[in-house]
Amino acid sequence: MNVLRIVMTVIALLLAGAHYGRAGDTILKYLFAVLPLLLLVRKKWSDMILAVGVSITVPVWIHTALSIIEVRKAAEEPWLRMGVILGGVALFSLITAFLSFRRIYRNSKSGEK
Repeated sequence: MNVLRIVMTVIALLLAGAHYGRAGDTILKYLFAVLPLLLLVRKKWSDMILAVGVSITVPVWIHTALSIIEVRKAAEEPWLRMGVILGGVALFSLITAFLSFRRIYRNSKSGEK
């Protein structure tokens, strides 16, 4: 399960970096690109930063999906496939955040640092 969480975290953060890169936000693009390096630090604070980093992308994906859907509907263009894809990305990020916070919770209950 740990390998799955790590892979999902890396994918979620790189997707967010790609999203911000496409939007032209260079600082956030590079921030999300280097955040996976915190997986090399085995401390509670690094786990918390990663969990928060992934979780803040969920509303971003939802907002992006809703904005694009609104524009496509106004232009009478197809929007369903894009909505499903971005909804899937939001769900993927939500599950990744859940797994990350669950790990933090379990480690705090067992007394690990």
